[in-house]
Amino acid sequence: TNTLVTELKTCPTDETENLPVFLIILQNPIILDKVINYDIATKLCIALIRLPRTSRNYLFGWIYKISTDFFRDVLNFLQNFITYIIRESKSISNITCAVYLLKHMYEINNSDSNIYELDTNNGKIVPNSLFYNDALSRSNTLKSQYEKYRSSFYEWSIIRYPFLLDVDAKREIIRLD
Repeated sequence: TNTLVTELKTCPTDETENLPVFLIILQNPIILDKVINYDIATKLCIALIRLPRTSRNYLFGWIYKISTDFFRDVLNFLQNFITYIIRESKSISNITCAVYLLKHMYEINNSDSNIYELDTNNGKIVPNSLFYNDALSRSNTLKSQYEKYRSSFYEWSIIRYPFLLDVDAKREIIRLD
């Protein structure tokens, strides 16, 4: 898996016929395991974020069409990766790629478009609550993230991605304001 993920850099991603390699990798039990291999997960997230947006739309659409459970598994992989980074390295700055991918999945999940033929979860692929990340919501950096958010539009802050925060975390942020 590590070799395959490393070779993704050389795979031309502007052709949809090359995208199934991502499906193969994402179905690998090593990827879907709750125990995160940091190197593999980092390389995979970087490769996914480097895909042109249209290619990512195709890929995530295919993921959903394979099954709602597979969409949920990919969502859980990204959530577990974020949780691992926060708990192990205590640095929010290392989660940027995974957050952007979750944002893309969240947009697809909440799309009004009929592209994904949604008919469950009130028109969503999965409930929005699955996007909440407990480690982020309980992070002791929410105050500093809020200060970054307030000080500069250009500074990256988790506060710009409220779909990742549960109600209690959002309540805390409102108190800070």
